[in-house]
Amino acid sequence: MKKRMLILPALFLAGVLMTSCDKEVESTALTVNLARTVTVKGYVYAELNNRNAGLEFAPSGTLIYCSVPYSDLNPNATGGKWADTVRVDDNGQFSVNVPVDDNGVNLTIEAEPFEYNQIQAFGSNSNNIKKFYTAAPVVVAVSTTHAPVVEVFYATTTPASYVEKVKINVKVEAELNESLTGNEKVANQRITLHNSGWAQEYTTDDNGEFTAVVPANQNIFYTISFEYAKTVPDGLAYKQENYMYEVKSGYVGNFASESDVTLDLGGGVPVP
Repeated sequence: MKKRMLILPALFLAGVLMTSCDKEVESTALTVNLARTVTVKGYVYAELNNRNAGLEFAPSGTLIYCSVPYSDLNPNATGGKWADTVRVDDNGQFSVNVPVDDNGVNLTIEAEPFEYNQIQAFGSNSNNIKKFYTAAPVVVAVSTTHAPVVEVFYATTTPASYVEKVKINVKVEAELNESLTGNEKVANQRITLHNSGWAQEYTTDDNGEFTAVVPANQNIFYTISFEYAKTVPDGLAYKQENYMYEVKSGYVGNFASESDVTLDLGGGVPVP
């Protein structure tokens, strides 16, 4: 009898433990069926080359993030999601196996942002410009009977620090010798081109010329100051006197493409 009394309590305790464990699993575990899947394919486009007709495919290897809320697979789920990451191939395509149920799911597709030196249109001031590429998330319905072909499109933005620039060929001249007709070359003199947000100093060559790269579609000004022994009349002959040639914020122009420009400094003023 003593042995039977010991066995019964042990069996009872084991039964209690087993019952308790079963209730915990039933009340806390959440089953999400990921066994049934369909394959969703997609194409990813971006404007990489403005000298080609139409859009190009996004660069090979671009990451594509795919996700489905667990609540689409089990109404009792209150959070979390299934997720997978795939890459764009050499043909601008991707494919992903998506879990589904009889009611269908909402698949969210997010393309990774990237930077790219976009080729500019023929005749542009720059051959390429760095661009930022971003794509809005795409949400599509997927079910056992519906696996759409998805298209993802990138939009582009230009970095805020970028300034389009253009080349100008500048000739600087002034009346340096009154014994000659017309103006003379202003050689080997420093000149500053500028506007409210930019400035650059240049030096004219022996021909009074220089090439500058300036902000496009903006008003450009120049400042120059130097003394020169100007040839001036002296009765029936000529002599040299020091003259000051100075221009502050003279207007150069506003340029959308490569241009030639001549700056006339005038005749100067005598130095006292």
